Amino acid sequence: MGKPLHKRTLCILDTETTGLDCDTQEIISFSGIKIIDGQRHLLDIKLKPDHIETASDKALEINGYTAAGWLLGVSQEDGAKRIYDFLLDCIWVGHNIGFDKNFLMALFKRYDLDVGALGYHVIDTATLVYEHLAHLGLHRLSLKVACQMLGVSNEGAHTALADTVRCEKVFNKLMRAGLLTRLFWGMRWNWWVRTGKVVLD
Repeated sequence: MGKPLHKRTLCILDTETTGLDCDTQEIISFSGIKIIDGQRHLLDIKLKPDHIETASDKALEINGYTAAGWLLGVSQEDGAKRIYDFLLDCIWVGHNIGFDKNFLMALFKRYDLDVGALGYHVIDTATLVYEHLAHLGLHRLSLKVACQMLGVSNEGAHTALADTVRCEKVFNKLMRAGLLTRLFWGMRWNWWVRTGKVVLD
């Protein structure tokens, strides 16, 4: 029998990719944070794309890719092995984690890494956002809007590291939230919307 779930290591993660299709496009940056015995472990790497010709211009614009900025990036194969080792024996946590998982699995399979050894448990913070915040007036499940409602900074959005840190903060707030805290979030959010501090898009 494996470890009980509450004793498994959580890894909060995010990827930036060259598009939305994990079969033809690639991960170009990965960030993961996990805490083991009170110690914080971070993996934050850039992966050089092998097939930049398949990239979406919009995706590259969003995540800030430039050839010069990725000069010191690792190869896709080296990145795959480092990320794989980092994620072993972890429960993955991410916002819309299915997207990241599909790209990671495609990357690992490309280099014949044993995806069966990774386990299958994941936690999607978008689901937590819906459960805790939707009835308080939230209009979208995006990480940006969740951060706005919870008072978490969106600075640096759309880099793997910044998105991982934002996701970690949202996860920790929601996992520890009691009824009074949630009511406070709802009242504060509705006040911000009414006074124009937050503009619904």
